[in-house]
Amino acid sequence: AGLVKPMPVSETQRKQAEQDLQAALDKTAALSARLQEEVSHAALLQRALLPPPEVSLPGLKGLAKLTTSTEVGGDYYDYYEVDGYHAVFFIGDVSGHGVASGTLVSAAKMSVHQLANHGETDPAVALEHLNEALLTASHDSMFMTMLCFSFDSRSGRLRVANAGHSFPYLWMDSEQAWGMIEAEGVPLGRVAEPQYVAITLDMTPKDRLFLYTDGLIEEENAAGEPFGYERVEDLLYEIATLPLDTARDHLFTALQQHCQRDTFSDDVTLLFMEHTERVTLSAPVPVRRMDTREIIQLD
Repeated sequence: AGLVKPMPVSETQRKQAEQDLQAALDKTAALSARLQEEVSHAALLQRALLPPPEVSLPGLKGLAKLTTSTEVGGDYYDYYEVDGYHAVFFIGDVSGHGVASGTLVSAAKMSVHQLANHGETDPAVALEHLNEALLTASHDSMFMTMLCFSFDSRSGRLRVANAGHSFPYLWMDSEQAWGMIEAEGVPLGRVAEPQYVAITLDMTPKDRLFLYTDGLIEEENAAGEPFGYERVEDLLYEIATLPLDTARDHLFTALQQHCQRDTFSDDVTLLFMEHTERVTLSAPVPVRRMDTREIIQLD
């Protein structure tokens, strides 16, 4: 069989092909720059949606730290006060991260704003409201886990409802012990009628809460070893009575040292809350003793 000889390419054709290729590259670069600009704008907007990391609420002070693995993250915390006595606060985590996750965070923020305007203090009702909003906003298989707390600073009464989020920790200062609060529920955006239930505990001044997203637990080092619950719990005892900023920084630094890097593969959020004082009442409210069956005490 004879060989097929290639058709000769004229200088004009070659130059035209080069021009077409360069035009395509320029168009791709412009599109990439535009997308990057839009992502950067979305990241700025999302950061603007978050409240200050220094928390001041009736009977409580707190400190948060949120770091994202991409410009637009899926972690979220928020808080508001009602009637000068009640403090309501949240921590949440969208499945995945990036712009799609940021959309759900924005929907959650809008819902929390509505709850604050309404003066909602029931954490189960708050999660029901958030679930309705995320059912509308979510797409594909995305969902959001969330904890909602409602604290009455007159009595120290704490109510907790959980939408599939990692269990929080409670520091009981009188016992010098940490416990894990076991409250369960379906993640937001999964089912139409999740039927959240709040559990009730009591806090006394100097008691603390530690809230976090699962990025803290699951972040791995180069050997594939996760940071893990055991390491977190050991550290919590080391920092239990330290100033909140020192405690936060110590824990976050330990995570960086474990991973040997400053950036992570998932979003990581830490939130410490401390009961500082009771707000004066015109009439006393009976104090219910904590039922230790409601928490798992950590040795």
